[in-house]
Amino acid sequence: MINITEDIQSLTDFKKHTIQFISDLKKSGRPRVLTVNGKAEIVVMDAAAFQKMQNQRELEESLSDIRQSWQDCEDGKYSSADKVFRDLRKRITKPKKKVIKTKSK
Repeated sequence: MINITEDIQSLTDFKKHTIQFISDLKKSGRPRVLTVNGKAEIVVMDAAAFQKMQNQRELEESLSDIRQSWQDCEDGKYSSADKVFRDLRKRITKPKKKVIKTKSK
């Protein structure tokens, strides 16, 4: 979560005190909003915090997919395993080529 009193800084300050900013980013785990001419332009964050955010996003997407699948099952939108495997076999099984025999002389 961004703290508006601490986590919004100018890009100029970031350039002047980069080492300190990086240290603070690692300690807090919170992103910083950098401004140019008083307007928010970019957000910087520690790599570990970014990875944690990505992992959380992926987990939320997976949970959403699971919820949707569960709802589909409750709504009767599913196929039996036998039907699924039958359909898969049809897709991956190539029809056998017919061999035409000719009379040899």
